Amino acid sequence: FVQKPLNYQVPGDYYLPLYFSIVDVDHVWIGTKHYLGTGQYNSYSYAVHTNDGGDTWIFDSIPAPGPANISNVSALDENICFYALIENIMDGSVWKTTDGGSTWTRKTTTQFLGGFLNFYHAFNANEGLAMGDPNGGYFEIYRTTDGGDTWARIDSANIPANLTGEM
Repeated sequence: FVQKPLNYQVPGDYYLPLYFSIVDVDHVWIGTKHYLGTGQYNSYSYAVHTNDGGDTWIFDSIPAPGPANISNVSALDENICFYALIENIMDGSVWKTTDGGSTWTRKTTTQFLGGFLNFYHAFNANEGLAMGDPNGGYFEIYRTTDGGDTWARIDSANIPANLTGEM
């Protein structure tokens, strides 16, 4: 193993790179938590990625409208990547870049409002699955077949019922 320092923007703070999507030896996307050291996390919505195997790191801001934290990352290549965010404590959203992080588009609208988005997984550029905690009486699971432009919620009849208190 070779150490590849990330050099986060505020030295001395605790940054936890928790979510990784490795495309190949040169291209890695990371989802980070900004820990305050007091048992709390600070808002952090930067897509951290490398195009040269970790010799340099790029910090691209995802334009979430309020406080946001990353809950998952799913990259397809050096240009296309999806980040799952938790905004304003409970509202989840999926964001997508197709130009290596220069610009971002929010791909969810009413999905995960008042719910906790756990992850998004891209099977390819068009097909993906997003899952969150129970919302509206059952687990919030959505499927897209057009890169996140439209979503279909999986009917509760097709998934196991959640147990009391289950997330």
